Amino acid sequence: MALGHQLVDEDGSGSQLVVNKMAKVFQKCRLWSKGRDEKVKLAPGDIFTCKKDLLKVMRKYCVQEGVSFRKLRNDRKRYTHKCFDSRCTFRIHASVLVDNITWIIRRIAGSHVCPVAEENEMANSRWVASHLLEHFRSNPNMDGKCTQDIIMRRYEVFVPDHICWTARRFVKEIIKGKHDEGYRVLPKYMAQFHERNAKSGIIKAIKKIMPQASKRICVMHFYKNFACQYTGTWFHRFFYTAANACSPYVFTKAMDKIQEKDASAYHWLKDNEPLEHWARIKFDKALKSDDNTNNFVESFNNAIVKHWGKPVYNMLEKIRFDRRFQLVASWDGKVTPYVEKKLRIIEIEARKCNNIVPDYCLTVTLFLYLEHYISNMSQIHAYFDSSMRKKSLAFSVL
Repeated sequence: MALGHQLVDEDGSGSQLVVNKMAKVFQKCRLWSKGRDEKVKLAPGDIFTCKKDLLKVMRKYCVQEGVSFRKLRNDRKRYTHKCFDSRCTFRIHASVLVDNITWIIRRIAGSHVCPVAEENEMANSRWVASHLLEHFRSNPNMDGKCTQDIIMRRYEVFVPDHICWTARRFVKEIIKGKHDEGYRVLPKYMAQFHERNAKSGIIKAIKKIMPQASKRICVMHFYKNFACQYTGTWFHRFFYTAANACSPYVFTKAMDKIQEKDASAYHWLKDNEPLEHWARIKFDKALKSDDNTNNFVESFNNAIVKHWGKPVYNMLEKIRFDRRFQLVASWDGKVTPYVEKKLRIIEIEARKCNNIVPDYCLTVTLFLYLEHYISNMSQIHAYFDSSMRKKSLAFSVL
């Protein structure tokens, strides 16, 4: 079963050029490829593009046949191994071709007569990771027992638990990248980020660009700090009544109730944060938002939760190119499509009440659509004086 040497001159001597010699080799031999049944079959004359490919195929062959090899020669020009079982006569020899890159199997002698081992040292964690990569892609939380079952069913080889878990770590590095690589490029990433965004930090940027912008805090987190000292459903009820009150009367009554119950709780609320930061009634009337939670931040966190486990660089890049953020970048106008739809509904409903209070309904519609375009908002607010509100209330009673 030996391959004749007349086609290949390994020492490079002779009148033929290397290209011609390689062409003759490929005329008689074939580039190794996996069979249709996914089995590894070896024969004299199989060509491999490099030694790394040869070693990879030999590892697959050992796992498939359930055998182990003993090294006889393994250098830059020769590869000779025989079966580890002394009773087995199997022996394989390969060598490098004249280009010093491509390898070819010269001869295969004997056949396996040794028993198949259930455990094989060639089936290491990297081999498991490479053969179950697609399974891990579809099921990232696949445990060790499932990994063992798949390997046993497909390759009839048992792999220990520690190899399964190490293979899982390798697969995560292949799919998501390595954390050390992410941190290595992070300084360059942040330098480019600061170059394009001169302001660093949300709070610092807001103070620098919008020094007169009002500040608010999330009442849910504020209440959690408050509840560390003042617990119970009673405090919970009147805290949120005061925080969400839209009239001075309700706010004052709720705060008075808290003061009657526990004066220290009342002073805690007033001293730890200004009322303008958490009480809705104290918000700046020029602002057209009464939101006192950070639900939009929680929504952002929910959108990026699938990227949390990735290395920091990959995580930032995935967030930057996330479909939601690309969608937001494509929006036109100063409000979201949801708000624009709501305004359209209000506009349609306002047309139906023009026979009842025509001037007031028209004013409401104009207010909703022009508030984003009029710089001096006091001109609009002045229109809604107490007499106008009383007039609208009178019509609604009628």
